Formats: sequence, C-alpha cells, structure tokens
Amino acid sequence: MKTVTHYQRLGIARNAPAEVIRGAYKALAQTNHPDKNLDNPVAHEVMQEINQAYAVLSDPQKRAEYDAWLDEQEEMERAAWMQPPPPPPPGAQQIWQSPQGDKIKLAVFFVAVTGAMIFSFGYYAFFAGRVPPPPPPPPAAAQPANAAAPPPAPQT
Repeated sequence: MKTVTHYQRLGIARNAPAEVIRGAYKALAQTNHPDKNLDNPVAHEVMQEINQAYAVLSDPQKRAEYDAWLDEQEEMERAAWMQPPPPPPPGAQQIWQSPQGDKIKLAVFFVAVTGAMIFSFGYYAFFAGRVPPPPPPPPAAAQPANAAAPPPAPQT
C-alpha cells in the first residue's frame, strides 16, 4: 500500500527549496484552516497533517532523516516487486505444462473463437431487422407531354 508522503501532502516536488515549501504550506493553511471551514468536520485533521508535513520538511535535519526513510521504503517496495513468485508445491503439476496442456489450450481457443462468432452473428441478427430501410429516391422531374419548349432568347 502506498502511503502519502509529506511532499504529496504539500503538493511539492521532493527537491523543492525551503521557499517553495513555506509558500505551499501558507497556501494550504489558508484554504484548509478549521476556522475558515466550519462546516467541514475533517478540516482539523487535514490541518494537523499539513502542520506535521511542514514541521518535518522545514527543518533540514528532520528532512534529511525523512528523505533517508523514504529512500528505504522505496527500496523495500522495489525489492518486493522484484521477488520471483514462489515455486509451486512439490508434486503439483502445472496444467499448461501437462501433456494435455496443448489440448486444453486448443479447446480454450476454439471456445473463444466460437463465442466471438456467435456473438457477432447474434448481434447482427438482432439489429438487422431493427434498422429502418433507406428512404426511396426522389421521383424524377417529369414534364407534361403537352408542355411547349421554352421560347428562344431574343437576338439583338
């Protein structure tokens, strides 16, 4: 589980200078102060966390100790992720490595492909009758049989 660091609480980078830490603390203290957030029941706890983060990060010695502790935590987390998975118990045979494993893989593939085909056909069959047909083309402009040709343009 990842814990929230003091740097994250103040919203600053890990290599932030003291001026940035102080500015971030002041801004957060103004917006999260319990006197300004009377309707917020957790404002007091949030302010305590901000104060604790500022107390550690504003003191150079405490900050160095905290950074060393963070480095240790990150190293332990990386080491935990790099551990290989535990071996299976003795006598347990992996199903994919058994002689029947290839048959099982083929059966799983066949079921997946068949299911995809059935789904796509069922989807098409379900919606094929529900799509409205396209509108008929507009009728061609018909001229009446007794219509005279337009008069010729006058020549000047």
